[in-house]
Amino acid sequence: MPITKLMDGLPNPSMAQADFDQAVGKYMADLPAWGAEANALEANVNAKEVSAAQSAVVASTKAGDAASSADSALASKNAAATQAGNSATKAGEAAASAVAAANAAAALVGTSSTLNTIATGPMVFLTQAGKQFQSGVDMKAVSASNSANAVYGKVAAYAGTSLTINVTSYDGVGDVSDWNLAVVGQRGPLGPAGGIAGGNCTGAINEAKGADVASAAMVDVWSGNGNYEVLIGAAAIIGFTAAPQAGARRRVLVGGTPTLTAGANLIIKGVQSGLSFTCAAGDEIDVWAETTTKFRVTITKGDGTAMAALYGAFQIAMLLTGTGTYVAKKTAWHRITLVGGSARAGMAVSGGAARATGSSGAGYCVGMVFLIAGQSYSYIQGSGAAASSTLAIGASGAIQGADGGASSFFGAGIPTLTANGGIGGLASVGSTATLTGPQGGTASGGYLNVQGGKAGDVSGAGSGKGASGGGAVGIMGAGFASGDAVVTTGNPSASGGAGVGGGSGTATNGASGGGGFGGPSTPATNTATNGGPNYTGVGGGTPAQASTNNFLSVLLNATSGGGNANGTAPGDRSGGGAGGYANSTAPSQSPGTFAGGGGYGSLTDNSVPNSSGGNYGGGQGGAAVPPTTSVTLTVPACSPGMVMVES
Repeated sequence: MPITKLMDGLPNPSMAQADFDQAVGKYMADLPAWGAEANALEANVNAKEVSAAQSAVVASTKAGDAASSADSALASKNAAATQAGNSATKAGEAAASAVAAANAAAALVGTSSTLNTIATGPMVFLTQAGKQFQSGVDMKAVSASNSANAVYGKVAAYAGTSLTINVTSYDGVGDVSDWNLAVVGQRGPLGPAGGIAGGNCTGAINEAKGADVASAAMVDVWSGNGNYEVLIGAAAIIGFTAAPQAGARRRVLVGGTPTLTAGANLIIKGVQSGLSFTCAAGDEIDVWAETTTKFRVTITKGDGTAMAALYGAFQIAMLLTGTGTYVAKKTAWHRITLVGGSARAGMAVSGGAARATGSSGAGYCVGMVFLIAGQSYSYIQGSGAAASSTLAIGASGAIQGADGGASSFFGAGIPTLTANGGIGGLASVGSTATLTGPQGGTASGGYLNVQGGKAGDVSGAGSGKGASGGGAVGIMGAGFASGDAVVTTGNPSASGGAGVGGGSGTATNGASGGGGFGGPSTPATNTATNGGPNYTGVGGGTPAQASTNNFLSVLLNATSGGGNANGTAPGDRSGGGAGGYANSTAPSQSPGTFAGGGGYGSLTDNSVPNSSGGNYGGGQGGAAVPPTTSVTLTVPACSPGMVMVES
């Protein structure tokens, strides 16, 4: 702050006294105010001094801080400069590595315009030099324009610009000259088309053997590490633990003596529900998951013998007729027996050469099916062939046979069982060409499927009449055929019908007897022979049991011999074929059930030229006769097949 000037003209000794006194007075008057201002100035100066001192301290501190910051900044600058140098070095190294990697990668690939045909074996390429195509490394050569064309193999040789690859596999086909070459990993085996969802294997699949599995009420064959396992122990088995999915399978070698009990969820082939089978060491069990909780099992005995079927005694047998449904009365195994319908034979009517074959035997099927109580199953009884059209009195003609209908049994959860009908016979007039008798009807779906017996041929250059007998049903495990009818002169020939245990003999200008339960009849040449033997070996014409429509009685008693040729009926027979008739009276024998009727060849006018076929699928005998003078001629209708259910 400014100080007011004290006064002008301060007292001075050189002044006059008055002036001096006046000046002193003024001085003294002004001095207090001036002193106050001086003191105020001093205080202000002192305050400024203190503030300046404090500012100096602060400034000194700041100066120290600034110096430290300057030091830090310098250090940071130096570190940054160092890092920048390091970064520049690393960048240089990375660039060098990139160049080296590019050079290395480039050394593993190449190109070639050498023309080569896609195939296995050594393949030479002209390519760039200096590559890393070392001997023994895996390489791939692929067409630049079509990647589907490629070869794979190992380097056999590389020198200069010449590369040889030993090609072991390839894709595509044809000639290629725009190759891209590359070192690759070894190519694995080609997988199946379609991936794991399906496809076709092109090589062997080696399954693993898993750890042993302990026998238990519910055996766990699924959680092991293999598809083939050994079952140890003897604990009774009533099922398996849940399978990973329907369709899963395991093969189990039995190492102990476990017992498996069949049931609704453990279906054992050949074992009725509720019954048990005890395995022996060495037996094998094939387990198939129908669902995750329902299993089908097949047991193969280790000693090589067949596994005998285990079924409870059947208490009820029913013969079903027509077409309809069968409602199961209980949940259990049922035996179904089927025979196809009988077929119609051929008939030839002529004053000259006439030939006719019998019809063949129908198919025979026996199956075991597991039926559920209250559930309906469908069946069809095979129809017998209908009667033929009628030939007028005095008319000639060839009437062909007709097939029998198929018998079947089918429904949900069971296999379809089928026994096809017999096949119709053939006929011709005015010709000596051979007529080939039809093959028997077939069967399918059961554990026993037997084709019916064939009908015999009619052959020979003679102008006489020739007729073969009918084939038999194969209830004994084989369907027997009727014999051939051979015509070499103007005389007739007729073979007998086949029996369930043997066929009939060939008839040459004669007539053979029917086959029997115990075996075939003998051939006949210019003569007539007896029928085949019955179950005791006694010759034909001596039936052991009368024929019946009761199938159970038939099965138990189909033991008769065959009918004698040209003989009158000794009574219906079960299982025996009717004898043939050659230039004799009209056929009067009825063949036994399942057996074939005898053929009929005659030079004289007869009103009833055909014998019938046996009940339940037996073949009908053919007829070759001259025109009648008094009655019309018709091949009669045939018997239907059979459907039987046992429970």
